[in-house]
Amino acid sequence: GLANALLLARQNSVSAADIDRSRVELVAGGRSPIKDSEIEAALKEGGLDLAVGTDASSACLGAEYVIIAVPTDPATDGGGLDTSVVRREAEAAIAAAPEAAIVIRSTLPVGFTEELAARHPGSAVLFAPEFSREGKSLYDCLHPSRVIVGAAGKSEKAAAKAREFGALLLNASLRPDAPVLYMGASEAEAAKLFANTYLAMRIGFFNELDTFAQCAGLNAREIIDGLSYDERIGGHYNNPSFGFGGNCLPKDARQLILDFPDASGELIRAVSASNTRRGDFSARRILDLLPPGGTLGIYRLTMKTG
Repeated sequence: GLANALLLARQNSVSAADIDRSRVELVAGGRSPIKDSEIEAALKEGGLDLAVGTDASSACLGAEYVIIAVPTDPATDGGGLDTSVVRREAEAAIAAAPEAAIVIRSTLPVGFTEELAARHPGSAVLFAPEFSREGKSLYDCLHPSRVIVGAAGKSEKAAAKAREFGALLLNASLRPDAPVLYMGASEAEAAKLFANTYLAMRIGFFNELDTFAQCAGLNAREIIDGLSYDERIGGHYNNPSFGFGGNCLPKDARQLILDFPDASGELIRAVSASNTRRGDFSARRILDLLPPGGTLGIYRLTMKTG
Protein backbone atom coordinates (compact mmCIF):
# COMPACT_ATOMS: atom_id res chain seq x y z
CA GLY A 1 0.00 0.00 0.00
CA LEU A 2 2.75 2.45 0.90
CA ALA A 3 4.64 1.78 -2.33
CA ASN A 4 1.46 2.40 -4.33
CA ALA A 5 0.81 5.65 -2.45
CA LEU A 6 4.33 6.97 -2.97
CA LEU A 7 4.41 5.92 -6.63
CA LEU A 8 1.16 7.68 -7.51
CA ALA A 9 1.73 10.69 -5.24
CA ARG A 10 4.57 11.73 -7.53
CA GLN A 11 1.98 12.95 -10.07
CA ASN A 12 -1.41 12.69 -8.34
CA SER A 13 -3.16 13.71 -5.15
CA VAL A 14 -3.19 10.67 -2.85
CA SER A 15 -4.87 10.06 0.52
CA ALA A 16 -3.63 6.94 2.33
CA ALA A 17 -5.15 5.27 5.37
CA ASP A 18 -3.84 2.64 7.78
CA ILE A 19 -5.32 1.30 11.00
CA ASP A 20 -1.93 1.47 12.76
CA ARG A 21 -1.54 5.01 14.09
CA SER A 22 2.19 4.55 14.73
CA ARG A 23 2.76 3.78 11.04
CA VAL A 24 0.74 6.82 10.02
CA GLU A 25 2.76 9.06 12.33
CA LEU A 26 6.03 7.73 10.91
CA VAL A 27 4.95 8.37 7.32
CA ALA A 28 3.62 11.81 8.19
CA GLY A 29 7.02 12.56 9.71
CA GLY A 30 8.85 11.47 6.58
CA ARG A 31 10.01 8.13 7.97
CA SER A 32 9.31 4.63 6.66
CA PRO A 33 7.65 2.01 8.88
CA ILE A 34 9.30 -0.76 6.82
CA LYS A 35 12.82 -1.52 5.62
CA ASP A 36 12.86 -0.41 1.99
CA SER A 37 15.61 1.91 0.74
CA GLU A 38 13.54 3.50 -2.04
CA ILE A 39 10.59 4.15 0.28
CA GLU A 40 12.92 5.64 2.88
CA ALA A 41 14.50 7.92 0.27
CA ALA A 42 11.14 9.02 -1.19
CA LEU A 43 9.74 9.95 2.22
CA LYS A 44 12.93 11.77 3.17
CA GLU A 45 13.03 13.76 -0.07
CA GLY A 46 9.35 14.73 0.15
CA GLY A 47 7.70 16.72 -2.62
CA LEU A 48 4.81 14.25 -2.78
CA ASP A 49 1.11 15.11 -2.85
CA LEU A 50 0.34 12.67 -0.04
CA ALA A 51 -1.96 12.87 2.97
CA VAL A 52 -2.06 10.08 5.56
CA GLY A 53 -4.52 9.21 8.30
CA THR A 54 -6.35 6.42 10.08
CA ASP A 55 -9.85 7.02 8.70
CA ALA A 56 -10.31 5.06 5.48
CA SER A 57 -13.77 6.51 4.79
CA SER A 58 -12.39 10.05 4.85
CA ALA A 59 -9.53 9.03 2.57
CA CYS A 60 -12.07 7.73 0.04
CA LEU A 61 -14.11 10.93 -0.18
CA GLY A 62 -13.85 12.50 -3.61
CA ALA A 63 -11.50 9.80 -4.88
CA GLU A 64 -11.48 8.73 -8.51
CA TYR A 65 -9.76 5.47 -7.60
CA VAL A 66 -9.66 3.59 -4.30
CA ILE A 67 -6.79 1.11 -4.07
CA ILE A 68 -7.30 -1.83 -1.72
CA ALA A 69 -3.91 -3.17 -0.57
CA VAL A 70 -4.59 -5.38 2.45
CA PRO A 71 -3.47 -8.89 3.47
CA THR A 72 -4.95 -12.09 2.08
CA ASP A 73 -3.29 -14.53 4.43
CA PRO A 74 -3.93 -18.28 4.34
CA ALA A 75 -7.28 -19.14 5.91
CA THR A 76 -7.03 -20.44 9.47
CA ASP A 77 -8.78 -23.69 8.44
CA GLY A 78 -5.85 -24.57 6.17
CA GLY A 79 -7.78 -23.73 3.02
CA GLY A 80 -7.12 -21.01 0.48
CA LEU A 81 -6.75 -17.28 0.79
CA ASP A 82 -8.68 -15.43 3.49
CA THR A 83 -10.43 -12.65 1.55
CA SER A 84 -12.50 -11.32 4.46
CA VAL A 85 -10.43 -8.15 4.91
CA VAL A 86 -10.43 -7.38 1.18
CA ARG A 87 -14.19 -7.85 1.00
CA ARG A 88 -14.84 -5.69 4.05
CA GLU A 89 -12.65 -2.83 2.85
CA ALA A 90 -13.95 -2.99 -0.72
CA GLU A 91 -17.55 -2.87 0.48
CA ALA A 92 -16.71 0.08 2.73
CA ALA A 93 -14.96 1.89 -0.13
CA ILE A 94 -17.92 1.42 -2.47
CA ALA A 95 -20.20 2.84 0.21
CA ALA A 96 -17.91 5.81 0.92
CA ALA A 97 -17.09 6.61 -2.72
CA PRO A 98 -19.78 5.10 -4.99
CA GLU A 99 -18.45 6.90 -8.08
CA ALA A 100 -14.86 5.76 -7.61
CA ALA A 101 -13.27 2.81 -9.35
CA ILE A 102 -12.26 0.14 -6.84
CA VAL A 103 -8.81 -1.27 -7.59
CA ILE A 104 -7.81 -4.40 -5.67
CA ARG A 105 -4.07 -5.10 -5.56
CA SER A 106 -4.17 -7.89 -2.95
CA THR A 107 -3.71 -11.43 -4.27
CA LEU A 108 -7.10 -13.09 -4.77
CA PRO A 109 -8.72 -16.41 -5.67
CA VAL A 110 -9.84 -16.59 -9.28
CA GLY A 111 -13.37 -15.20 -9.61
CA PHE A 112 -13.41 -13.00 -6.49
CA THR A 113 -13.38 -9.68 -8.35
CA GLU A 114 -16.13 -10.74 -10.74
CA GLU A 115 -18.29 -11.87 -7.84
CA LEU A 116 -17.76 -8.56 -6.03
CA ALA A 117 -18.58 -6.57 -9.17
CA ALA A 118 -21.74 -8.59 -9.76
CA ARG A 119 -23.00 -7.53 -6.32
CA HIS A 120 -22.30 -3.87 -7.16
CA PRO A 121 -23.29 -3.47 -10.82
CA GLY A 122 -22.97 0.31 -10.74
CA SER A 123 -19.34 0.27 -9.66
CA ALA A 124 -16.18 -0.21 -11.71
CA VAL A 125 -14.21 -2.95 -9.97
CA LEU A 126 -10.66 -3.74 -11.14
CA PHE A 127 -7.95 -6.17 -10.18
CA ALA A 128 -4.36 -5.00 -10.75
CA PRO A 129 -1.87 -7.59 -9.43
CA GLU A 130 1.42 -6.49 -7.95
CA PHE A 131 4.72 -8.11 -8.86
CA SER A 132 6.98 -6.69 -6.18
CA ARG A 133 9.59 -8.05 -3.82
CA GLU A 134 9.80 -7.57 -0.09
CA GLY A 135 12.17 -4.70 0.64
CA LYS A 136 12.06 -3.59 -3.00
CA SER A 137 8.38 -2.77 -3.40
CA LEU A 138 8.73 0.85 -4.49
CA TYR A 139 11.66 0.05 -6.77
CA ASP A 140 9.57 -2.63 -8.48
CA CYS A 141 6.65 -0.20 -8.83
CA LEU A 142 8.98 2.37 -10.39
CA HIS A 143 10.56 -0.22 -12.71
CA PRO A 144 7.71 -2.64 -13.48
CA SER A 145 8.36 -5.80 -15.49
CA ARG A 146 4.78 -5.38 -16.72
CA VAL A 147 1.55 -3.70 -15.67
CA ILE A 148 -1.60 -5.82 -15.63
CA VAL A 149 -5.09 -4.42 -15.06
CA GLY A 150 -8.16 -6.63 -15.18
CA ALA A 151 -11.70 -5.23 -15.46
CA ALA A 152 -14.62 -7.11 -13.94
CA GLY A 153 -17.85 -7.47 -15.86
CA LYS A 154 -18.55 -6.31 -19.39
CA SER A 155 -19.25 -2.65 -18.70
CA GLU A 156 -17.56 0.03 -20.78
CA LYS A 157 -17.07 2.04 -17.58
CA ALA A 158 -14.90 -0.66 -16.02
CA ALA A 159 -12.90 -1.13 -19.23
CA ALA A 160 -12.29 2.62 -19.51
CA LYS A 161 -11.26 2.89 -15.86
CA ALA A 162 -8.88 -0.06 -16.33
CA ARG A 163 -7.10 1.74 -19.16
CA GLU A 164 -6.95 4.98 -17.19
CA PHE A 165 -5.48 3.22 -14.17
CA GLY A 166 -2.95 1.34 -16.28
CA ALA A 167 -1.84 4.67 -17.74
CA LEU A 168 -1.55 6.16 -14.23
CA LEU A 169 0.77 3.36 -13.12
CA LEU A 170 2.86 3.54 -16.28
CA ASN A 171 3.17 7.34 -16.26
CA ALA A 172 4.18 7.36 -12.60
CA SER A 173 6.87 4.76 -13.21
CA LEU A 174 10.40 5.28 -14.49
CA ARG A 175 9.93 2.73 -17.25
CA PRO A 176 7.66 4.23 -19.93
CA ASP A 177 8.22 1.25 -22.25
CA ALA A 178 6.91 -1.33 -19.77
CA PRO A 179 4.26 -3.57 -21.35
CA VAL A 180 0.72 -2.85 -20.17
CA LEU A 181 -1.73 -5.73 -20.43
CA TYR A 182 -5.50 -5.34 -20.16
CA MET A 183 -7.64 -8.41 -19.57
CA GLY A 184 -10.55 -9.77 -17.60
CA ALA A 185 -10.33 -9.62 -13.82
CA SER A 186 -10.31 -13.42 -13.48
CA GLU A 187 -7.51 -13.73 -16.02
CA ALA A 188 -5.52 -11.14 -14.06
CA GLU A 189 -6.13 -13.04 -10.81
CA ALA A 190 -4.94 -16.25 -12.47
CA ALA A 191 -1.87 -14.52 -13.94
CA LYS A 192 -0.76 -13.50 -10.46
CA LEU A 193 -1.30 -16.97 -8.96
CA PHE A 194 0.39 -18.77 -11.86
CA ALA A 195 3.36 -16.36 -11.80
CA ASN A 196 4.09 -17.11 -8.15
CA THR A 197 3.48 -20.82 -8.68
CA TYR A 198 5.96 -20.86 -11.55
CA LEU A 199 8.57 -19.22 -9.32
CA ALA A 200 7.87 -21.86 -6.67
CA MET A 201 8.26 -24.57 -9.32
CA ARG A 202 11.59 -23.11 -10.45
CA ILE A 203 12.88 -23.05 -6.87
CA GLY A 204 11.72 -26.64 -6.44
CA PHE A 205 13.46 -27.74 -9.64
CA PHE A 206 16.88 -26.40 -8.66
CA ASN A 207 16.47 -27.74 -5.14
CA GLU A 208 15.77 -31.21 -6.55
CA LEU A 209 18.83 -30.84 -8.79
CA ASP A 210 20.91 -30.02 -5.71
CA THR A 211 19.46 -32.95 -3.76
CA PHE A 212 20.31 -35.26 -6.65
CA ALA A 213 23.85 -33.87 -6.80
CA GLN A 214 24.40 -34.35 -3.06
CA CYS A 215 23.14 -37.92 -3.19
CA ALA A 216 25.36 -38.70 -6.21
CA GLY A 217 28.43 -36.86 -4.93
CA LEU A 218 28.35 -34.33 -7.77
CA ASN A 219 29.09 -30.60 -7.90
CA ALA A 220 25.70 -28.90 -8.06
CA ARG A 221 27.05 -25.49 -9.07
CA GLU A 222 28.80 -26.92 -12.11
CA ILE A 223 25.61 -28.67 -13.19
CA ILE A 224 23.57 -25.48 -12.72
CA ASP A 225 26.10 -23.51 -14.76
CA GLY A 226 25.74 -26.11 -17.49
CA LEU A 227 22.00 -25.41 -17.61
CA SER A 228 22.03 -21.65 -17.15
CA TYR A 229 23.79 -20.71 -20.36
CA ASP A 230 20.77 -22.03 -22.26
CA GLU A 231 18.89 -18.80 -22.98
CA ARG A 232 15.57 -20.57 -22.51
CA ILE A 233 16.58 -21.32 -18.90
CA GLY A 234 18.75 -18.35 -17.95
CA GLY A 235 21.10 -17.77 -15.06
CA HIS A 236 18.70 -16.13 -12.62
CA TYR A 237 16.56 -17.52 -9.81
CA ASN A 238 18.48 -20.78 -9.74
CA ASN A 239 20.17 -20.92 -6.32
CA PRO A 240 19.42 -24.03 -4.22
CA SER A 241 18.02 -23.36 -0.77
CA PHE A 242 16.20 -25.08 2.06
CA GLY A 243 12.97 -24.54 0.14
CA PHE A 244 10.56 -21.72 -0.53
CA GLY A 245 8.58 -20.13 2.26
CA GLY A 246 7.42 -16.62 2.97
CA ASN A 247 3.93 -15.24 2.61
CA CYS A 248 3.28 -15.71 -1.12
CA LEU A 249 4.54 -18.81 -2.89
CA PRO A 250 3.09 -21.55 -0.63
CA LYS A 251 -0.39 -20.06 -0.34
CA ASP A 252 -0.66 -19.06 -4.02
CA ALA A 253 0.25 -22.54 -5.25
CA ARG A 254 -2.32 -24.02 -2.87
CA GLN A 255 -4.98 -21.53 -3.99
CA LEU A 256 -4.64 -22.58 -7.63
CA ILE A 257 -5.32 -26.20 -6.71
CA LEU A 258 -8.42 -25.11 -4.77
CA ASP A 259 -9.62 -22.87 -7.61
CA PHE A 260 -9.53 -25.65 -10.18
CA PRO A 261 -10.31 -28.95 -8.42
CA ASP A 262 -11.33 -30.63 -11.67
CA ALA A 263 -8.01 -29.84 -13.37
CA SER A 264 -5.27 -32.38 -12.83
CA GLY A 265 -2.87 -29.95 -11.18
CA GLU A 266 -0.27 -32.72 -11.04
CA LEU A 267 2.73 -30.44 -11.48
CA ILE A 268 1.48 -27.79 -9.05
CA ARG A 269 0.68 -30.40 -6.40
CA ALA A 270 4.13 -31.90 -6.86
CA VAL A 271 5.78 -28.52 -6.25
CA SER A 272 4.39 -28.30 -2.72
CA ALA A 273 5.24 -31.93 -1.95
CA SER A 274 8.77 -31.50 -3.32
CA ASN A 275 9.28 -28.42 -1.15
CA THR A 276 8.35 -30.36 1.99
CA ARG A 277 10.72 -33.19 1.08
CA ARG A 278 13.55 -30.71 0.44
CA GLY A 279 13.23 -29.32 3.95
CA ASP A 280 13.29 -32.82 5.43
CA PHE A 281 16.30 -33.78 3.31
CA SER A 282 18.21 -30.65 4.33
CA ALA A 283 17.53 -31.25 8.00
CA ARG A 284 18.73 -34.85 7.74
CA ARG A 285 21.91 -33.78 5.93
CA ILE A 286 22.70 -31.24 8.64
CA LEU A 287 22.19 -33.82 11.39
CA ASP A 288 24.36 -36.34 9.51
CA LEU A 289 27.19 -33.81 9.46
CA LEU A 290 26.82 -33.00 13.15
CA PRO A 291 29.23 -35.03 15.33
CA PRO A 292 27.81 -36.83 18.39
CA GLY A 293 27.23 -34.29 21.13
CA GLY A 294 27.99 -31.46 18.73
CA THR A 295 26.44 -28.00 18.76
CA LEU A 296 24.33 -26.69 15.91
CA GLY A 297 24.49 -22.96 15.18
CA ILE A 298 22.08 -21.05 12.96
CA TYR A 299 23.36 -17.97 11.13
CA ARG A 300 20.83 -15.36 9.90
CA LEU A 301 17.17 -15.71 10.69
CA THR A 302 15.97 -12.86 8.49
CA MET A 303 14.07 -13.80 5.36
CA LYS A 304 15.99 -11.86 2.73
CA THR A 305 19.10 -9.74 2.41
CA GLY A 306 18.24 -6.12 3.19
